[in-house]
Amino acid sequence: MPNKRPRGPQPNWRPRRETQRVLAAVDAVLDLYGDYLPVTLRQIFYVLHGDGVLAKTRQD
Repeated sequence: MPNKRPRGPQPNWRPRRETQRVLAAVDAVLDLYGDYLPVTLRQIFYVLHGDGVLAKTRQD
């Protein structure tokens, strides 16, 4: 069965409020650690966890 999920930029994408909140927090972390780039996804996750943005669960 082929994957019917769209690829590439999605001009009509409207993220939920929670997704917007997390993306804004990720942008803030990247701005804060801009002198140390590249950073790993794991590093970003633990900063967000420490700031209370994400819980330390399998889903997050």
